[in-house]
Amino acid sequence: MKITCQEAAIISNKKEYKEASFKEKLMLRFHLIGCVLCTGFVKKNSQLTRLFRQARLQYLTDEEKDKMRKNLFSH
Repeated sequence: MKITCQEAAIISNKKEYKEASFKEKLMLRFHLIGCVLCTGFVKKNSQLTRLFRQARLQYLTDEEKDKMRKNLFSH
């Protein structure tokens, strides 16, 4: 039932994307009771995920990327 800090980080990432099972969430919670470093990581990981969701990022289309490549290589 005990997990390492590396396993806790993996479960934390899975939890952010709603891919962690109930058992994994429970194991993470027990690990966080005794690990200050992982508690900080989980908080920062959650904050980072929240910021990315709020960012409303925009991406270039394939056509826009091709146009940029052509412009870069033509000069």
